[in-house]
Amino acid sequence: MNSIKLIRANDDENLASSPKITELRSPGSTTIKVNTVTGLPDYFISEMGTPDLVTNLITNGIVFRGHILDNDIIIDDIAVGYTDAGSAVNDVIVLKPTAEWAKNIADILDESHNDDGSLKESVINQITDEVKNSIIDDLKSLVLEDIYPVGSGYISYTDSTNPSVILGFGTWVAVEGKVLVGKASSGTFATAGSILGSETNTLTSLQVLGVGTWHSDPESGVTDNVIASFNGGANYGIRRSNTARTAVNNIQPTRVVYMWERTA
Repeated sequence: MNSIKLIRANDDENLASSPKITELRSPGSTTIKVNTVTGLPDYFISEMGTPDLVTNLITNGIVFRGHILDNDIIIDDIAVGYTDAGSAVNDVIVLKPTAEWAKNIADILDESHNDDGSLKESVINQITDEVKNSIIDDLKSLVLEDIYPVGSGYISYTDSTNPSVILGFGTWVAVEGKVLVGKASSGTFATAGSILGSETNTLTSLQVLGVGTWHSDPESGVTDNVIASFNGGANYGIRRSNTARTAVNNIQPTRVVYMWERTA
C-alpha cells in the first residue's frame, strides 16, 4: 500500500512527497542525490525538473522510471520523447500516478463504498457508534464537572482509587482521619473548613469526681480538697481525685471510608 501513502500530505502545506535534488547531476548520470527518500515506494514513475513557483508545474523536466538505492534515487530509464539535460540543485522529483497506485486506491474505496459511491452500512454504523460514544463521553464529562466542582467531596466505601482517575478530571486530595459536621451560624462549628477535635481526651481532676475518705480538722481549717461532706459518726465525704487518668475514647459509632476533596 505504499502508493496510497504517497497521495497523503507529508507536511504542513499539504504537498505530496517531492524530494529535492541536493547535488548537480550531469546528463546521462543515473544517480540522483536527494534530501530524502522517506515515504517513497521501492519502484516508481516520476517527473523531475525545475519547479515553477507561479504555476506549480515542472519545467525543463523529464519523466523517468526509477527505484531507491540506499538514500539515492536511481534512474532506470527515461520516457520516450524526453531528453536528459541533467539536474540542478533544488530541482524536484514528483511521483506520477501508476496502475498499482490506482488499484490500491480502488481497493480502499471498495472496502468502504458501494458501487454507486455511497458509504456501506457497516461503515455508517461504525461512524455512528464512534460519534455517539464521543458525544456521550463529552456530555458525561461536562455533567460530572458540574456535579463535582472545586471544593466538592467524593466518597467511596470500598474503592481507594483517586477520583481523578475515575472521573477523568480534577485534582483530588484525600481527607484522612476526619468526620464531617454541618456548618453552624455560630459556636464551635461556625467556621467552614476548620479542623476540630481528637480521637482521645485525657480528663483532668477538675473534670472527674473521685470518691474516697478525707481528713477534716475544723480548728485548723484543713479540708483535704473537699467538695462535699457529711458526718455519720466518722469523717467521710467526696473529694477531687488527683490520681493519673486514662485517656477516654471520643470516637462515635463510625464507618471508615475513602474521602477526597477536589482542590483544582
